[in-house]
Amino acid sequence: MANNQDVIAIYSRKSRFTGKGESIGNQVDMCRAYIRTAFGEAYADQAVVFEAEGFSGGNLNRPDFQRMTRAARDHTFRAVVVSRLHCISRSISSSLT
Repeated sequence: MANNQDVIAIYSRKSRFTGKGESIGNQVDMCRAYIRTAFGEAYADQAVVFEAEGFSGGNLNRPDFQRMTRAARDHTFRAVVVSRLHCISRSISSSLT
């Protein structure tokens, strides 16, 4: 894979470890499975993972989220895949403004 158009980012978030719901690892596995189906094996293997465990979805002040946002502005990957949209934020409309 030669350039940023060949890289897919995965973002996963879990506000706290409870033993319930999807773990960070399960979310990443689901995202890789989707990437494998939609883009191919090489994209799934080379995906860049951004994780936020222990951070609330109520705000965007999460270190890996900020790192991913900067990378997106720099066009270092082609797309972001999440297992569920609420991993980005609980309130998508307020996050996009």
